[in-house]
Amino acid sequence: MKKKLCLLILAVFLFTGCSVEYNIEINDNQIKVDGELLETDELIWDKEIVQNELEEIDHNQDPNYCTDDSCGIVDGEPDLGGLTYRKLVDLKTENEETKIDGLEKINDIGKLGISTKREIQYSSKDSFKEIPGINSCYQYFSIVENPNRDGVILSTSNKNLCFEMYDILEDITIRLKTNHEVESHNADEVVDGEYIWKINKTNYDNKSIQLNLLNKTHKKANFNLLILLGGAILVIVSIIGVIVINIYIKSNRANTIK
Repeated sequence: MKKKLCLLILAVFLFTGCSVEYNIEINDNQIKVDGELLETDELIWDKEIVQNELEEIDHNQDPNYCTDDSCGIVDGEPDLGGLTYRKLVDLKTENEETKIDGLEKINDIGKLGISTKREIQYSSKDSFKEIPGINSCYQYFSIVENPNRDGVILSTSNKNLCFEMYDILEDITIRLKTNHEVESHNADEVVDGEYIWKINKTNYDNKSIQLNLLNKTHKKANFNLLILLGGAILVIVSIIGVIVINIYIKSNRANTIK
């Protein structure tokens, strides 16, 4: 009995941990981001979950990453070693010196985490640099025009660094919806036009994000117009049908009288 109890407790600790849902929607000239980092196990909230912040990296030394002075990368972030999940959430959302603009604290019953919602105007390839979160988890995030100059290629480095920074992070699911045509990608699956990447502790060290996003968009049918047009056709057909029936009846009556 004790052995079974120990195995049950062990299983609980093995299968609990933070999950990230990160949704991106790109429609025409607008980018919408809706992300959530959430932990539902209260026992983990006070566990030390940040091992060590990465060593200082001079991103400007990589020509594939930065092409001008607008990268806005801050090198040498403070050492956050030893932070609990609860303190990390407070630092990112409440502490004036370390909070990140656009992040909000989730603190419901049995839930603790961070959420972010942001809308970005898609005016040029540099607009993608404003997408929050990617620079935190990947050493390099590149946005370049594709060879045909009819779109942009979005690509990250292979390793997702967040799994090494946050010990209890279990998985990240990235979902991207767009009405732009996609020429190529390395998503794990595509469901109803939604591109999905699934990153976890077993594949995070070789899990880049690659997407060739074209400027051309899919033309969506205007269903309201189709319904209106269909209704108009139905009315016209009905009227014609009534007229034809009336003519037929009158013709039969005339023939009967004769």
